[in-house]
Amino acid sequence: MRLKAARAVWVDTNIPGEVKDEILTRLAHIMRFRPAMVKRLPDEKKGEYLARHLFHRDLGKARLCVLTAYHFVHQAALMGDFLDHCGIDHEGGRLAGTRVAPPAPEKVTSSLPVLLSRHTPRDVGAYFATAGLANHGWHTVLWPHVDKLQEHATAESFVAPAEETREAESPALEDTRGFTTLDRLLIQAVVATASGTQGALSVDQVADVVEEIIHLNSDRHQSYFHRGFLSALLDLEVESSFVEENTSRRSWLMAGQIMALTRRKNWDALMDLFQARDDDLQSLLQSREDCATMCGPQIFNAYKQKSRYAEAAGAVPPALAARLGTEFLHHRIGDVEELLRHHRPIDARLILELILSSLEGLADEDPLPGRVLVHLQRRMAQCYRGEGRFDDCRELLAKLLQLEESDKPAIHVDLGLIKGHFRWISEVLVPGDGGDELAAMRSRISAGRDQFERALSLSGGKSPNAHYVLGVLELLSRNYAKAEMHLEQAYSGASHDVSAYRPAGLYERIQLYYALAILACFDEHRVPVALQMLQTIERNLPVQSWPSWLLKEASEIISMGNTDCALLLEWLSEKAPGILAPHLHDIGLLKKSALLQRALAQSAATLARRNVDDLWKDNTTLLEFHLGTEDHAGAGHVLDRLEELAFSRSDIRELFAEFLITPGNYRPVWSEEDALFVSSRLYQAAGQFEPSYELLKHLFFRYRADGHYQEAEGVLDQINQLCLPLERTDEVTRYSVDVDEQAFKPEDQIGAALQEHAKKGRPIRLLLVGGNETQARYDGEIVEYFRRGYPVVEVAFEHSGWGSNWIKYFERIQARIADYEGLVLMRYMRTNLGRSLRALANQENRCWFACTGSGRQFLQRTLLQAAYTIAEREAAAIATNSK
Repeated sequence: MRLKAARAVWVDTNIPGEVKDEILTRLAHIMRFRPAMVKRLPDEKKGEYLARHLFHRDLGKARLCVLTAYHFVHQAALMGDFLDHCGIDHEGGRLAGTRVAPPAPEKVTSSLPVLLSRHTPRDVGAYFATAGLANHGWHTVLWPHVDKLQEHATAESFVAPAEETREAESPALEDTRGFTTLDRLLIQAVVATASGTQGALSVDQVADVVEEIIHLNSDRHQSYFHRGFLSALLDLEVESSFVEENTSRRSWLMAGQIMALTRRKNWDALMDLFQARDDDLQSLLQSREDCATMCGPQIFNAYKQKSRYAEAAGAVPPALAARLGTEFLHHRIGDVEELLRHHRPIDARLILELILSSLEGLADEDPLPGRVLVHLQRRMAQCYRGEGRFDDCRELLAKLLQLEESDKPAIHVDLGLIKGHFRWISEVLVPGDGGDELAAMRSRISAGRDQFERALSLSGGKSPNAHYVLGVLELLSRNYAKAEMHLEQAYSGASHDVSAYRPAGLYERIQLYYALAILACFDEHRVPVALQMLQTIERNLPVQSWPSWLLKEASEIISMGNTDCALLLEWLSEKAPGILAPHLHDIGLLKKSALLQRALAQSAATLARRNVDDLWKDNTTLLEFHLGTEDHAGAGHVLDRLEELAFSRSDIRELFAEFLITPGNYRPVWSEEDALFVSSRLYQAAGQFEPSYELLKHLFFRYRADGHYQEAEGVLDQINQLCLPLERTDEVTRYSVDVDEQAFKPEDQIGAALQEHAKKGRPIRLLLVGGNETQARYDGEIVEYFRRGYPVVEVAFEHSGWGSNWIKYFERIQARIADYEGLVLMRYMRTNLGRSLRALANQENRCWFACTGSGRQFLQRTLLQAAYTIAEREAAAIATNSK
């Protein structure tokens, strides 16, 4: 962080030029360099020097400038998040005024969970500390939180997080105990040439200087460093073998190459160099103390950059690691932490072995604290556990429990994980379904339950890992209130060290399980909080990987809730429609959520490859919803689809026929007559003529009792076409003569009315709608019948049948309805088509007539009766107008 902050000074354009000049002048004075030379350095080098001398007393005034520059360059997102939460105007984190009032204390407190879910405690604490210094009065509300944030950030202060570790290991400093001022000046000259600094020596000039220094004193072996440094930095050819070579000179030459390639971050070239000159590398590390001290950290880092940690651990001898001191070892401990977070136990163990084997060689004045040594042993136990060496892990942890400095709560958590044969805590999770995996996971966690509870007891309830494992156990046991309590504590603890939990995805899982526990406990007031958490989690942890059984249980509970609950289910229906399928049939919830309504409508309309039960449930639920909300158009659409399905799929036919027995399932969209006719046709389509007859008989007697004799005659026509034995239908057909006399006017009366109408010179045009290819065979005979006997009547036909695409017939008739004086509508058509045509005829002031039969003679008589009725109506209208 110090290096990044120091470099930020030269990047931040808001720092006045005179302030930067003042810093450079003081820095040059401290380093005993000419100010002009320091100002010509690249910004990166200025940053390195400023970072190295930042705490010199002459740079006291520069430190706040460095801190603020760091935040504006690297932490603008953090500052923006905080200021947005507090409602303070800013531009990229920079306040709008010079003396902005500090935020309210409660705003600061409420911002912490938000900030810690996105940034590390270290960064938040550093920002609060800096803002308190830079802004008048802000320290009173920000600084009270800094100590707690730093406590979390430095709970293991000797271990730097991975990002901080990389920052702290600043670019190589080509310096060692044997270098003189001449060496340092020459290094600066080479760097200036490589970077193209104004006034720098040319490549030839600096090469001449290097060679001249080498030949001025043959005993000065470190001069060969500059040959290697120059060649690698400027991509010049260099001979690895030379006349005067010896081990020492070759080591210094290679040291120069290593430092130059490190400066260039050319890790691939370093790997090639190490492989090609392995003997020289080993000699440099083991026999040249000054070279090894300078190059050792860079060699380790080069292997680390290529993720070759085993080779990195083997490259640095323990004696050299000890000479490099605790700073080097602290960084290596950080590597161990990072490797364990990414589940690489073997690499972590190799580096731990390097650290532990180097401890005896540490200088007496620079030992590692006792608690660090205990911590290293615990990390070694974690390596064993990660490798599946549970017995070795248990034995080591048992020894650590006896030590006063040991973190006993953490050790008890480790022992509990061992009992469940968990290599990593991230293996403790809620299985995707509620089957055998759930029972197995619950059993494994329960094996170590005593240890987890002991960890909480010893820590005063402050062990996030123990809370997490026990929270998962309570979820698996469906004890949701206890699970919520544990997972809330786990989430709170993990939020203060997100970088430790995030690499293995554990942080998101803690959030997920906590949010689901909130929902399963059905606290309506906290549903918005849970929804916000789930939306955040879903960005990194797709819904498809969430435990479906737990999500279903939680959603079943919250489906009874308020509008916020409906919003949550709407969101879930978008992300995981399969999980929420049961809720699509909750009428109460559908009324609250337009999105769920659309989801159900889409599901109901998806016909291909659908299970009959699901398809039936979707459509009948949607129908119930539309009827309940008096959306008659929507209900009619669903009834139309069910009718189509019933005639096209035998597995739905009987279901629909039984469904239509109950009037409440279709009224007022369909009439009872509509339902009876459809059911009758369904039974006929299934070859079940007896139940069809019973329905038609019911219709017949109803029409007869109501005086609708023409409709009754049509029903008789349909009964006759069932071809049942006469004795079976006698109870109806014996009334046929009586009904027939009442149904139609005498032909002579009809003929007289039509002849009178013919005198007006205007035909009566009728459109017969309905029927299928059977009725289509009658068309010619019907036309001929009217041509010979009643030429004033012209008949056209639209045989729609029971097909699903009735819209095209409706649109065609709608376009031509002005051409007809009347429509004759058979019952042999889709119910929705009949309803739509009746509404259209009424709207266009056209007559329409019901035709309940389907035989040719009945069709002719119905058309004739329709023509007669139209002629009589026109005659009556003319008589009325003439009075």
